[in-house]
Amino acid sequence: MKYKAQRNALFPRGVVALFLIVLIAAASFIMAYGSALLGVGELDMGYVASRGREAFANADGCAEDALRRLRYDTGYTGGTYTLPNGGCVIIITTAGSTRTLSVTANVADTYFKAIQVDVTVGGDSVTGTIITVDSWKEISL
Repeated sequence: MKYKAQRNALFPRGVVALFLIVLIAAASFIMAYGSALLGVGELDMGYVASRGREAFANADGCAEDALRRLRYDTGYTGGTYTLPNGGCVIIITTAGSTRTLSVTANVADTYFKAIQVDVTVGGDSVTGTIITVDSWKEISL
């Protein structure tokens, strides 16, 4: 008597192979989707960091401009300035010969940075106005 292999009626030919192909495809799709999400997250973090540096550059530039204006006019109290990519607000408080410059800058009204500069104003009619920077720091909003 010859032995004849019988087909398993529960799993017809090729069903197991098809199941494995679907399983591998699903796992590949999940890995590709996760990689894409990680890539988008990295792009977003890079964009936010770039805009933050831009806002800091705006604040730094406005603080420099405020010091220049203060040198020529010791009564300068600050103001609001529009920049090509945002703007800044400068507030100067006076306590005797010391001034505190508070500069808040933005980019696209979304990304903000703030700087505080403490200076001492001195000088006379011979030497002119002398501004000494005591501290220059980034502050949190």
